[in-house]
Order: sequence, then C-alpha cells, then structure tokens
Amino acid sequence: MNSLNKRKSLVLSILFAVALCGITFAIWGIFGKLEVDFESRKSHSLILAIASYLYIIAVSAICILLRKYKKVIALRGIVFYLLIGLVAFVIYFILLLAGENSFLAVAASEIYYLWTLPLHEGSLFAIGAFHFPVTYVMALFYAFITYVAAKSLHGIKVDKDFEKKIKEKHDLESQAAEEALQHRVQTAKEAEDRVNKSI
Repeated sequence: MNSLNKRKSLVLSILFAVALCGITFAIWGIFGKLEVDFESRKSHSLILAIASYLYIIAVSAICILLRKYKKVIALRGIVFYLLIGLVAFVIYFILLLAGENSFLAVAASEIYYLWTLPLHEGSLFAIGAFHFPVTYVMALFYAFITYVAAKSLHGIKVDKDFEKKIKEKHDLESQAAEEALQHRVQTAKEAEDRVNKSI
C-alpha cells in the first residue's frame, strides 16, 4: 500500500510539472513565439527588472512554505519543472562550446530561454554588477531558485526521517515502560503469593 501511495504521489508530481510546462508554453504562444535573445545587454524596463527579483523571492517563498506544510507533490513537481530548464541550459551550454548549431541546440536554447523568461529583465539589469553575459546571469538566478526548491524538498524528507526516529524512540520508551510495569505487577503478585502461602 505504501509503495502504491509513493507511485501515486510521483505521478501527481509529474502531472503538476507538466501543467507548469503547459502554462509556460501557453505564455510563449500568447506573446507571439518570443524570439530567443541572449545577446542584448540593455535593460528595457526597471519595473520588469524589479518584477524579476520579486519572481525570485516569490518562487523561493512558495518553496519554503510548501516545505513548511510538507506539500511534497507540489514541491516535487516544481523541482521536476525547474530541472527541465536546468538540463536544457547544460545541453545548450555544451553544444555552444562545441560550436554546434543543431536542432537540439536550438531546442535547448528555446526551452532554457522560456523557462528563464521571468528572470531576463532582472538579469539584464544585473549585468553591470556581475559583468557576465546575460545567459550566465540568468543561469545563476535560475540555479539559485532550483537550489531553494531542491533543498526545500530534501528538507521535507529530513523532517519526516526525524519525526520517524522520534516516534520510534517514543514507541521503544513506551514499550520499555510497559514491560517494567508488567514486571513490577508480576513481582508484587509473586510476593503476595509467597505471603499467602506462609500464612
């Protein structure tokens, strides 16, 4: 039964990640197939840059709250979703270094761009401080969000393991106390039997 629950939880997390992917592609469609632009070095809007930083804070806060309330399914779904963007960046970066301009490189760059779109203006605004190309500044911000999500998910596991150990310890102490009580009752009964026999 426990194994079945785990499988069900995993499937629900995958469906949650798929839903997030659907939202991402819907935004892509609504805004007219956004062009991938990693070369721009000029921020277009301070308000959008601030919105990028608020997005980072909001996602991190949501992950921390999900950890606090132990919402494993949603948090795992977010981690799966974020990992898609992270894997896309790794593929894109490797193929970029290799100088390859294949369909895989284009697809990976588009997925990475879409997944990090909310971070774009904030990354452009931060270029002056980091002195990196916008691609890598976005990667830093995105890696931070992914780390917070993964750490929060791991935190739930740590909490559950700790609670399990506490419960096991409490059960052992209860069992030991019960055995000690039974021993005292038995000893008292034996003493009473001896007294009765001596009379």
